[in-house]
Amino acid sequence: FALSAWCPEGPVKTACKTRHALERGRYMRKTARRVTPSGLCKRREQCDTLGNFVLLTNKVNQKADRLDYRAKKEVYFNGGGGQDFALTRDLVDQEAWTSEVVRKRTERLAEILMMEWSLA
Repeated sequence: FALSAWCPEGPVKTACKTRHALERGRYMRKTARRVTPSGLCKRREQCDTLGNFVLLTNKVNQKADRLDYRAKKEVYFNGGGGQDFALTRDLVDQEAWTSEVVRKRTERLAEILMMEWSLA
C-alpha cells in the first residue's frame, strides 16, 4: 500500500510513496497567479501534515501520480479502490482541496489518534 499526499515532487524513497494535494511550486496551476514567499512556505508546511495524506494501493498511487486533485479523485473512486480505505473515503464528498480543508482534516485526524492512543 502507499500513503499518498499529492505533491508533484515525486516519490519518497521509503516503503511508502507520498503525494500532496497542495502544490509546492511558486505558481498555482488553476489560477496562474504567483504565490508569495510566505504563502509558499505555508503551503510547503501543510503539504507534509497528516490531513494531506490518504491510503492507496501502489498501483493507484502510480496512476494518479502527478494529476490535479479532481483528476486524482476520479482515479481513486472510479475503480481505484479509494472507497476501501476510511482515510481515503472521507475525500469522496470533498469538492476542492484547499489549505483550510487540509488544516481542518489534520485537526480531526489528530484528535482521533489522540483518543485512540489514549493521549487526550
